[in-house]
Amino acid sequence: LLVWSLWLFAFVVVAFLLVGQGLEKKREQLFFRRFFGPMIGCAFSLYVHNIRKLR
Repeated sequence: LLVWSLWLFAFVVVAFLLVGQGLEKKREQLFFRRFFGPMIGCAFSLYVHNIRKLR
């Protein structure tokens, strides 16, 4: 479970790095936010939840 949450965290970091690079087209940005926004939110909440469980 810990490895899985670490993978999730790595995915979140990569997603934020991709956002940081900046997508030039507005349409791509909108798609990115709509698609990854909820996913990142869910992944982060699950990650925090798993960390609390492990403690």
